[in-house]
Amino acid sequence: PAYNCFFSSIRNNGCFAAETALLMGDACWTIDFAALEKTLADPRVKVLLFCSPHNPVGRVWTADEIRRTAQIAHQAGVLFVCDEIHGEFVFGGSRYLPAAQVEGVDPLRTVILTSPTKTFNLAGAGIAAIIAADPKVRAKIDRAINDNECCDVNVFGVAADIAAWNQGEEWFEALLSYLQGNLAAAQAFFAEKLPLCRLSKLEGTYLLWADMRPMLGADLDTDAFCESLKTHEKVWAAAGSHYGRDGEGFVRINIATQRALLLEGLTRLAAGAERWQNREKE
Repeated sequence: PAYNCFFSSIRNNGCFAAETALLMGDACWTIDFAALEKTLADPRVKVLLFCSPHNPVGRVWTADEIRRTAQIAHQAGVLFVCDEIHGEFVFGGSRYLPAAQVEGVDPLRTVILTSPTKTFNLAGAGIAAIIAADPKVRAKIDRAINDNECCDVNVFGVAADIAAWNQGEEWFEALLSYLQGNLAAAQAFFAEKLPLCRLSKLEGTYLLWADMRPMLGADLDTDAFCESLKTHEKVWAAAGSHYGRDGEGFVRINIATQRALLLEGLTRLAAGAERWQNREKE
C-alpha cells in the first residue's frame, strides 16, 4: 500500500501506477527488493515514489533500506522521489534518516519532498519544500509547478513555516509525548476489544494501519464496510482499498486528536465491526 494521493496525482498527470507490494511480516512491513527491481526494469517507469516514514504502514526505514531502494532506482535510470513529510513523527526508538544524508544515495538523481504542515498542523498554510540538487531536475519541477498552477506561494505560510521550524520544538515535543499516549491507548483498545484485528507496528507517522480482515468476512469489501461505519456509527475510517491493491481489508486510523475523541471513535469502530460480522453470519 501507499499514500492514496500518489495514485490520484499519477492519474491526473496522464501516467500509470506500477505497484510493488510490501511484505507483511510478523514484526513489521518490509520491502520486496526483488519485486522492486522487476518493476523498475519496465522502461515506462520513470519515477519511484517512496514514503519515508511510510504512510500508511508506519515504517521508519533504516539506512540500509533507503540506500538499497535508492540504488535500485539509480541503476534503473529512475528518479528517486522521497516523501519525508512525516519525518518528525517517530516512536519506540526509531530514527528518521533523511534520504539525502544516507551514504550511497546519489543527490543528483534524488528529490526530497517535505513540509512542516504535518508536524505543526499547518496544512492550511499551503507551503511545502521540494529539494533537488540537479539543476535540470529543478527546471523540470519548476515547469510542472507552473503547468499545474501551483507556483504562487502564500507569504503568510512562509512566515508560519519559518516560525514553526525555528521556534516550535517545545510545542512539538509535547505533541509527540501526547501521541505516544494515544498510541498506547489505541493498542490497549485493540488488544481488549478487537483482538482478532492486528495493528501494524507504528514506528512513524500518526496513522494506524489496522488489519480488519478477520472481522470483514470473505468478500473483504472495505469500501462498503467504511461506508457502513459512517452511516450507522457516524465514524469515518479511511478504507485501505484507496491505498492500492494491497490495502483491501485494512483501515487507516488517525490518532492525532484528543484522546477521548480517539477512544470514542475506536469504540464506534469496534461496534461497527461487530455489527458487520454479525451481518455476515446471518
